[in-house]
Amino acid sequence: MNTAKLRDFFRREMYSAKRDGSWFRLGRVERGVYSLAVRLDVKLESAVLLRALVGVLKKLKEMGDRAYSVLMEGMRLAWAFSEAAVSWGNQAAKAWRSDPNYASFLGRFLVRRGWP
Repeated sequence: MNTAKLRDFFRREMYSAKRDGSWFRLGRVERGVYSLAVRLDVKLESAVLLRALVGVLKKLKEMGDRAYSVLMEGMRLAWAFSEAAVSWGNQAAKAWRSDPNYASFLGRFLVRRGWP
């Protein structure tokens, strides 16, 4: 893949991330490196630069993916509910922390509906 096509790919991904809001959740340095590499006439031949750009791109994909964000929010709730249940004496509730189906349920049905 030539440099122009690669730069266009990174540019499209940046615009997509700006549309879904994940761009603004990146750190300042990550946004700066990515946008400079896309906007300036830089050769994208450096392995270090490409590794950094791919790392930022991966982070953008994870943040922009709704299923991933719902699962992460569900995991946060599952951990909190598990902590509460264990403190009330239910030792079996520790298994809730690593149950992806429970976390997915919490993410889909509680977080999406605006609770808590």
